[in-house]
Amino acid sequence: MGTRRTFAAALGALLATAAAAQEPTLPLSRALERARTRHPRLAAAAREVDAARAGVDVARAPAPPTLVLAPWIGSPNGTTEEFLFTRPLETNGGRAARAAVARARLDAAAAVAAAALREVEHQTRRAYATLAWAQEGVALADEALALADELARLAARQAELGARPGIDAVRARVEAERARQRRRAAEGERDAAWSALAPLVGDDPAAPAPTVDPLPDR
Repeated sequence: MGTRRTFAAALGALLATAAAAQEPTLPLSRALERARTRHPRLAAAAREVDAARAGVDVARAPAPPTLVLAPWIGSPNGTTEEFLFTRPLETNGGRAARAAVARARLDAAAAVAAAALREVEHQTRRAYATLAWAQEGVALADEALALADELARLAARQAELGARPGIDAVRARVEAERARQRRRAAEGERDAAWSALAPLVGDDPAAPAPTVDPLPDR
């Protein structure tokens, strides 16, 4: 018998640990990291920066040579061909001007990318705080519902024993139902907050909302 109890206790602890390990959590640092790497706006801005950087390399390179196959002008009947190889000599600062324009485009693309990063991070922090607030609302609603259910149970028992009037038990049941409705409303606010945060961090809004860090004490 003792061995069975020990095995059952160990199994219960193992299952509880596995359930806790599978509990989805999303710290703020991870949410910001996901936003930086998954947000489509930031990905598009990064591609623009890469393209502008490649443009700088092209602008700094010498003008490409030209290779032309043409008839040889020294041939009596024009049946002999020759290759003509030419390379422009840029002595008027043309290459430097092209490089300056390309560098300006790179600076502009980098500025746009930096502004997009700041805006996405701000949106992520704000949506994360909203979800944390809604998460606390669900926790408070859970506590209120548990208390209301317990009071309703006690009121019903006391009314059954004649220690309290039956109307008290009815009122307690009504309050418990109101607490249950507030709990559902709190869940709705939490799900709406997750629907706003999920696209920012590249997650599925239809998936269950993860547990986030609580709001700091003020």
